[in-house]
Amino acid sequence: MINTYLFGVEDDIKRDGRIHPTAMLHGTVTGRLSFRDPPMQTIPKDYIYKDDVADLGMIRSLFAATPPSEANGWAEYEIMEADHSQIELYMAAFVSGDQQLWEDLRSGDLHARAAKAMFHLTEEAWDALSQDSRDLHRFNSKFVTYGTMYGRSVVAVATELHCSIQEADGFVRGFFNRYKDYSKWWHETQRKVLTEGELVSATGRKRRFRLTLPGADRASALRMAVNFPLQCPASDNTLAALIELHRTLARLDSYVL
Repeated sequence: MINTYLFGVEDDIKRDGRIHPTAMLHGTVTGRLSFRDPPMQTIPKDYIYKDDVADLGMIRSLFAATPPSEANGWAEYEIMEADHSQIELYMAAFVSGDQQLWEDLRSGDLHARAAKAMFHLTEEAWDALSQDSRDLHRFNSKFVTYGTMYGRSVVAVATELHCSIQEADGFVRGFFNRYKDYSKWWHETQRKVLTEGELVSATGRKRRFRLTLPGADRASALRMAVNFPLQCPASDNTLAALIELHRTLARLDSYVL
């Protein structure tokens, strides 16, 4: 953290005393926006869970908006952050047409609903849990949800949750049993990569998988296969929103950094 966001950022200061990161529109094969000099998209936030606290958010205080000056009419500026909440989950519902996933997203607490299914908890059992226990179940369900969507193995899920492989397998099965249409899409997408060697996203990006070899290469291709169709439209929608945001902010004497 110190090398990347303290010493690393110091090296990137330009002649005007400020940093000007380079946006890499074509830096990833999925179209996900990335930055360098410095990598602004990965600046960490505070991590607080139970007794595990990491004050990483203080790194953000290193970055400040344009200070008031005669040149800008002594206007005071602030840096604001905007993001799409759970956009890849919404894209998963979009590409798979899974109505249960849509319903859980619209409920406002998908992770609670998913946790009940994964950990086989009835509404009565869920209500009987303490708030800390419900929070823990929601927290753990995220590892299963995102882990499955990113193609992680059952072993990786078990390692994340500090449970047995059999338990992790049951959690993943619980996820797939709840989201059956997504499960069909997930398996069909992996089959398509192995048989056709390429995928096309909803926004028209194509990714070729010419070498689906046995072992690690095959596993890597299968992981990328189920993530690529979600990350592509998520990124393209975010970039389209960024253009609209730029137009709106321009009328307010503000701009996109």
